[in-house]
Amino acid sequence: MTRLGLQLGTLILCGIVPLDTMGQSGESTSAPDTQSESEQPDEQNPNDSKADKSSEKTFQEVVKNTEKIEGLFTFYQNSDENKAIIEIEPDQFNTEYIYSQKLDRATGERGLYGTTMAVDYYIVRWRKLGSRVRLVRKNVRFRATEGSPSARAITNSFSDSVIGSGKILSLPNPEGGGVLVDLNEILFTQGFSEVTEQLKKSYETGYKFEKEDSKIVLLKSFPRNSELGLLTQFRAQELKKPSITLPNTKSLDLYLRISLATLPEGPYMPRLGDDRIGHFYDMHMDFSSDKTETPYVRYVRRWKLEKKDPDVSLSEPKEPIVFWLENSIPLEYREWIRNGALMWNPAFERIGFKDAIVVKQQPDDADWDPADIRYNTIRWFVSYDAAFAIGPSHSNPYTGQQLSADISLAESAVRLGARRRYETSIHPVRDLQELKATLEATDATGSSRTGYCFTGPAMLHAASLGLDVLSARPGWDAEDEQRFVKQFLQWLVAHEVGHTLALRHNFRASTINSLDELNVGTQETSAISASVMDYLPPMVSLPGERQGDYYQEAIGEYDHWAIEYAYQPLAGAKRPEDERPQLREIASRISDPSLTYATDEDSGLGARVLDPRNNLYDLSSEPLKWFDRQFQLSAELLSNVETKLLQEGDSYQILRRAVSSIWQPYFLAAHIAMKYIGGIYHNRDHVGSSNGRVPYQPVPAEQQRNALEFLRTKIWSASAFEIPPDLLSKLQFGRFRDFEDSQFKTKRLDYPLHDIVLG
Repeated sequence: MTRLGLQLGTLILCGIVPLDTMGQSGESTSAPDTQSESEQPDEQNPNDSKADKSSEKTFQEVVKNTEKIEGLFTFYQNSDENKAIIEIEPDQFNTEYIYSQKLDRATGERGLYGTTMAVDYYIVRWRKLGSRVRLVRKNVRFRATEGSPSARAITNSFSDSVIGSGKILSLPNPEGGGVLVDLNEILFTQGFSEVTEQLKKSYETGYKFEKEDSKIVLLKSFPRNSELGLLTQFRAQELKKPSITLPNTKSLDLYLRISLATLPEGPYMPRLGDDRIGHFYDMHMDFSSDKTETPYVRYVRRWKLEKKDPDVSLSEPKEPIVFWLENSIPLEYREWIRNGALMWNPAFERIGFKDAIVVKQQPDDADWDPADIRYNTIRWFVSYDAAFAIGPSHSNPYTGQQLSADISLAESAVRLGARRRYETSIHPVRDLQELKATLEATDATGSSRTGYCFTGPAMLHAASLGLDVLSARPGWDAEDEQRFVKQFLQWLVAHEVGHTLALRHNFRASTINSLDELNVGTQETSAISASVMDYLPPMVSLPGERQGDYYQEAIGEYDHWAIEYAYQPLAGAKRPEDERPQLREIASRISDPSLTYATDEDSGLGARVLDPRNNLYDLSSEPLKWFDRQFQLSAELLSNVETKLLQEGDSYQILRRAVSSIWQPYFLAAHIAMKYIGGIYHNRDHVGSSNGRVPYQPVPAEQQRNALEFLRTKIWSASAFEIPPDLLSKLQFGRFRDFEDSQFKTKRLDYPLHDIVLG
């Protein structure tokens, strides 16, 4: 998947905090302008002519025949005339606002999916320049103590960016001094260059933004936020890669949702990050002093949690973290999704918060919509090619305080395995090539850097293989399938909610158990992994073994530790720096085997990721032995796939799909085995680690030799990829035409076994 229309728009998101509030918390503030907005003189725009009398119209003349919408910002709208005006009051020129954008409706393919929250987010302010008003994105990456010489140096060194600008339409409002500005001009004149860039990547087709056919179709305003809905039209100059979902690729609409909001009231203490634990951070460079070892400051992106009763060991929070289930979620999945979100409450209970997370259901007749920034939502969307879940969120970049989150679940995440009986793998070779590209670019997806995460098709391939094996066994029934899908969906939601709580991926968490410990299956909520933040395949038993949980139904010990670091109340601190001794004590437990941690940039393929313990889609501290189990499951499926999965009248494409699912374990195992040979174990320990570990340790020679033997016998062996000839002759893809005309595009009719093996 591309980085999406998730980077959409010159209008994306932002978080803010007033400068005087920053002083209460003790952290460095943003660098102020040399002159405040109120002190800066209005400069005459050289493009403005004195003959232009529009700004001399009275306030009432301009707003005549419009609907007034009051709230944080006051809007005046006349939909028939496509007129949308914003009133900016004098004190709003000196205030910073959150500017957040969502892609609420899109094309449903190639990275452009509705219900998705944009990754980036902005701090904006209104700036008056002569007869025009600019919407300016503030540069918050570089800071110094307010009023210091360094702050003045930063102002002179780094520029802000202009998002859009509009002409002042009238004389000031006689009742408050506010000025009217054309909102269409502010939002539409920039042409959405980043949107058109994304469209070109998705469709290899040049698109032009059509200002005249775009419109602000929604304006709502509340005391602390204003909501804008933009229907934006784009037209193609030429066609190179036609759309599958659009009736006509030459023309498309995107519905963008923008929120302008203030920061939550009240003081907030930022929490400094530690690289031994995987959290998302808001990061800046602080030049207040040259005596620090680094100018970088990193604040954990976390929700503000305070006890109602600080004197008791377990108290409800003053304001819990509330997630709303969108009313588009199918009824049969709502309880499972709720359970997945609530899996995190035990971690908060351990540090003194009862019911820190609350899940509510959006009524069918709700008078609010999920794109409103005031609501954290879990949303459901349908697309042509999406098979993932994502959990982005927005925070205040000054402090790291989490502000809003929207989790999106593709229906394909549930429509897996037996629920995709007739979905044919037309291009099994291409599937493996896409998996390889994913592993090679693990940290290029944006998940590590921005809080954006997607769990994609590889997870469904692993689930599909497990479900095919299980459903081909005697006694498998609908109740068993329901338990499998329930555990999968609960884990998936817990994973994405974990991202919104600040947790990054932990791709070493699956190594806490030996293979024997995994196979026991003596408890229903066994700790399959130290964290739900790993990409976990299902734990499927071999014939004769007792089947335990497929996916764990409780968070792991690492998850408890990460929540403790981010949310544990630490008394007595007046500045973030005052918490360092206690935070370092928490983080120092990294040498505990149950708290092992490695993330995106530590995992995948390539010279940078030589630690064979850091992998996606594996289980146990002995991944090669675990993949050997997967090979046994694949062999089991091959031996009975025809007799157990097919019924009279079924299409042979069921066989093709099932057989295609067996290749992922071979592909992953081959690459993991190569990481052992010449591999290096990497630890994130700091000086003084309790067990004396150093950052780099060579993989023991015996394990390297074992990996080479694994490759020789399991991958390079002449018998490694044997498929019965009579089965190979039945691996037909579907004969019905599909939207992509795959029957014409495939290079061969027979199954490409040799290409798969060579790959």
